Amino acid sequence: HGDSHKSLHWHSRTTQQERFKVLTRIGDLHSARILDIGCGIGDFAMFLKSQQITVEYTGYDIVSDALEIARTKCPKATFENRNILLKPPGAPFDYSFSSGLFAFGDQPLFEGILTQAVDATKIAFGFNIYQTPIPTFFSPDQDEILAFCRTLPVSDIQVVDDYLTDDLTFFLYK
Repeated sequence: HGDSHKSLHWHSRTTQQERFKVLTRIGDLHSARILDIGCGIGDFAMFLKSQQITVEYTGYDIVSDALEIARTKCPKATFENRNILLKPPGAPFDYSFSSGLFAFGDQPLFEGILTQAVDATKIAFGFNIYQTPIPTFFSPDQDEILAFCRTLPVSDIQVVDDYLTDDLTFFLYK
């Protein structure tokens, strides 16, 4: 689907934008160094720019074609073809994010990425989880997510559930 929300299996551009708005509630992102894990075609970078939130943006993804689109859309951002489970980030970022990354994953992927993201973050890591009974989606419930998050080296966990009926966002603060 090229440069479209459909490339990333989003229902609509509107729901994607709602998820991005919630992620920006994590803290003051202005001038922050951020990492977008599973950046896809760079839509979160474009969203931040549209909101006039100037950041030092780095996006990681494992899909080369998506990264080519992202680089074209966001030439000032940094995009890397990287799997953080195999090659963790070096220097820590202020904030890290994952939006829509886990829907087609599983528990080991989820736990591995959360562990690496928290390790790579100085202030907070934000991520969302699609809540659905459809068995083809990875969709742990809030209690399962919180149980794992409590095993990580974080000082505070916040859950946001006031934006879409089938989505949860978590903020893990260091």
